[in-house]
Amino acid sequence: MTSGTSQAPKRVVDLAGALFLLLVPGPVISAVLVIPVLSAGRALSPQRRVGYRGRPFWMGKSHTMVGDADRRQHDLVHEKQGLTGIGGREAY
Repeated sequence: MTSGTSQAPKRVVDLAGALFLLLVPGPVISAVLVIPVLSAGRALSPQRRVGYRGRPFWMGKSHTMVGDADRRQHDLVHEKQGLTGIGGREAY
């Protein structure tokens, strides 16, 4: 049987871990659950990317404000440059 004093550090670590798990991923999980209800699209959509040594892989892309933002990116960058008059190559 263990004494109450030896359980105190374990209890503190358990509570700190539980608090961390509630505060950090909680908002992300909430957004993934709420976005499909409030909008027409999905919260995450699959997107193909090129990785290490040119090998393709799939990843989950988070919901954007515009449904076809990945297709409209080029036009939006040029529109932004036209409005501000600055900016060469944008890092997207």
